[in-house]
Amino acid sequence: MAKLLQQFSGEFPQAHDVQNQIDEILTNTNGENIPIGAEVDIQAIKQTIGFRAQLSANQENLSSDNWHTVLFDTDVFDYGSGFDTANNKFVAPAAGMYFLGAHLYWNPAVADKRYLCGIYNGGTRLYMSSDHNTSTNYIISNTGGIAVLSEGDEITVQAYHNDGVGTSDIFSDAETNFFGYYIGSV
Repeated sequence: MAKLLQQFSGEFPQAHDVQNQIDEILTNTNGENIPIGAEVDIQAIKQTIGFRAQLSANQENLSSDNWHTVLFDTDVFDYGSGFDTANNKFVAPAAGMYFLGAHLYWNPAVADKRYLCGIYNGGTRLYMSSDHNTSTNYIISNTGGIAVLSEGDEITVQAYHNDGVGTSDIFSDAETNFFGYYIGSV
């Protein structure tokens, strides 16, 4: 639709012009046009699952030497309605293979300390990164990978640090996010 609006800005298009543009936009996986009224694989469309979540506020003063659930409470997008903002987790709407990832922006950070980011399915860790900070500015911890999930699996992001003072915060910036998408059935 944005393509149509950009192309026809200034003068309202005729119906046949709009139809021609729609025919060009609707294409199959081979790049061929799908005419209006053509049979479409609805099951493939239903399996469009993807999300990206962020924090609405900084998660502050996390205690040292403990794992904390990251409170992702805002979804940037949520195709398939799998992200539960009230409980800060992704609940797999379909069984299959997923790509999952997380980035945590720690600010402030304490020099010469470790900052960890983990992705968990229930109580089982799927992925974890461990980053050593060399300055007092900030550090970004990243982790992710491919996971085979069952329908209903609950995926969370956990954070850990050993700053010794409990003043490290996870900053509510676009750098802090939790994301994933459905690759396909297995």
